[in-house]
Amino acid sequence: MRKAGGNPCNLEAKPGFPMPAKMNPAKQKSKEAKAIQSKPVKRNSKSMVGPALGILLAIGATIVLLLPASLDRLTAGRTSKPPAYRASPTNSLSPQTAEKSAKEKGAELINRGNELLRQNRNDEALQAYEEARTLLPQDEDVYYNLGIVLTRLGRTEDAIKAYQRALELFPDYAEAHNNLGNLLLRAGNLNDALVHFNAAIAILPDYAVAYNSLGIALRELGLIPQAAEAFLKASSLDTNYWQARFNLAGIYMSQSKWDEAIGAYREVLRLQPEFTPAQDNLRQAMEKKSEQPR
Repeated sequence: MRKAGGNPCNLEAKPGFPMPAKMNPAKQKSKEAKAIQSKPVKRNSKSMVGPALGILLAIGATIVLLLPASLDRLTAGRTSKPPAYRASPTNSLSPQTAEKSAKEKGAELINRGNELLRQNRNDEALQAYEEARTLLPQDEDVYYNLGIVLTRLGRTEDAIKAYQRALELFPDYAEAHNNLGNLLLRAGNLNDALVHFNAAIAILPDYAVAYNSLGIALRELGLIPQAAEAFLKASSLDTNYWQARFNLAGIYMSQSKWDEAIGAYREVLRLQPEFTPAQDNLRQAMEKKSEQPR
C-alpha cells in the first residue's frame, strides 16, 4: 500500500508525537493486499527546530505517521490527529474479541495501541503492539508502529530493528525508510541515512518529508547547495511545509543571502505567526541587510 509521512523534531519548538499506522478498510495499489485490511493514508506532520541567531541549526529527525484519508491535514506544528477506529477505543478486549479471527484480533490490538500511544501511554501501547505481532507476525505495519513506540521509549536499537523488519516485509515502505534514516542520522551514520532517504524518494517522488530529511543529512555532510535544493524541493511539494522553508532560510542565513532569508522567514511567519525563532532570525537578517553598503 502507499504510505504517507510526517516529521517531528528533537530541539526547540517540538510538536506533538505523531501517531502510527492504523488498521482500516480500503485498499491501495502500490502493494498487494495482505492478510489484514490495507489502509488509506495521507501525509501529515512535519518537523521544525529553532536556530541560534546568525547560524544554521539542524532540524531533528523525522518520524512519520499515517492518518485516514478522511481526516484533514494539520499545517500548524505538523502534528497529527489521532487515527480513526472501526469501533470505539477501549483499554480492554471485549469477550467477543476472543472469538474473532487472528486478523481481526490483531487489527483491534493495533487500533488499541494507537489510542494508547495518542494518550502517551507508551508502555501499554508497546504491549498492545507486541500482542499484535504474535497474531500478525508478517504484517509490516505492526513493526512500523513498534518502531514509533520504541523510539519514544528511547530504545533506539530496538526501533531500528523494528523498521528493518518492516522493510524486509515490505521494501517499498517509504515512511519506514524515512524513519529508519532519521534514527541512523541521529546516530551519526550519515551515509546509510542517505541511502534510506533516497529510497523513500524513489518510492514516493512527491514525498516532501523525505526531501526535508535528505536536506538535513546533506547539510550535515557539508553539501550546502545540495541541501538547499532538497529543502526547496520539499517546500515546493508542500507549500504549507513551513519547517522545510525554515531550514531553507537557515541556509540562506549561513550564505549571507539576506534578501532570500528575509523572504523565507516571512513565509514561515505567514504560516506560523508565533514561531519565535523565525521572528528573531527575520530581525537579524533585516539588520544584516541594513548594514550592507548601499
